[in-house]
Amino acid sequence: MLTVNPVLEALAALGEMPSVLQHRFIVQARQGAGGAVALHALTLGFVGMPLPGGAPHQKCSPNVLIVDSPDLSAPAPAEDPLAYELSYSVRRAQHKNIDLEMPSALASPPSGLP
Repeated sequence: MLTVNPVLEALAALGEMPSVLQHRFIVQARQGAGGAVALHALTLGFVGMPLPGGAPHQKCSPNVLIVDSPDLSAPAPAEDPLAYELSYSVRRAQHKNIDLEMPSALASPPSGLP
């Protein structure tokens, strides 16, 4: 999960170009079903046509992609232990620095879009 491969799969499903800018990998613990702690791996970054200007490490685009893993602390399905389903969402960027996008991305993770 901590690779850009899931992001590239999500971008292909969205019909976007295979590029993610200023991407970050995040491991997040949050309240899961029944109050138990759920552990998720998230990847977020700018996607879509980059805005002009800026150094390569400062390039951004108008959209932020958030890819979320299922609960990594839950047992894998017995019928296919390697299968898991990612969720993702794309929203308009509020900032030109992905680190400033993190608080809102972590507060409202993807809603389970396949």
